[in-house]
Amino acid sequence: MIRSVFLFTCLVISVFHVAYAQTQIPSIDSLQQLYNNNPDSTSYSFNLAQYYRAYAGNLDSLEKYSQITIDLSEKNKDLERRALSAYFLGFVRFQKYADFEGAIQYFLESKAIYQELGDLENVHTKDSALASMYMLMENYEEAGKYFKNSIEVSRKLKDYNTLAVSYSNLGHIHAVLEQYDKMEETYLEGLSYIELDTSVKKQKVELDLLLN
Repeated sequence: MIRSVFLFTCLVISVFHVAYAQTQIPSIDSLQQLYNNNPDSTSYSFNLAQYYRAYAGNLDSLEKYSQITIDLSEKNKDLERRALSAYFLGFVRFQKYADFEGAIQYFLESKAIYQELGDLENVHTKDSALASMYMLMENYEEAGKYFKNSIEVSRKLKDYNTLAVSYSNLGHIHAVLEQYDKMEETYLEGLSYIELDTSVKKQKVELDLLLN
């Protein structure tokens, strides 16, 4: 039960959430034509990868255009699209191949680029992704390390929502390890951040149920 709750809160909310900027679904034909006319552009190859990630659910095409974007980004010095394409490929390694180690390597690559860019929000997202992979591998020590990293970054950003979720996930680890004193302490810490942010107060009921 505890692991099921974790998988819902962490994997669904944190790992595979990628927001698509456009408000209308683009035409795949138009995106493909733009790429065909500009095969050396990371922008157009990335747009195709993003389309297949957001709308089509086509892992083969997602993998293909994400890899093309990474290859092009080495020449074009397009770090942001390289970082997100690496994140996409980590998703593919997990979803298509059940390759946890491969996914971890891509998430680490993505995180390193975002650290170089000073993008703390995306650093946090990659820490959550890494923690999720290690949780699924039942490597709770490594998972805990990345949840703690996420907590530190979220604290810098004053992102109380994420802090509450990260403390909740860390509490799950203590529960799995039967470290019940640490579990309660961690959940209570998460509750303190929920009180600071009305957008996450609805999670208080779930945490209260786990504590009682």
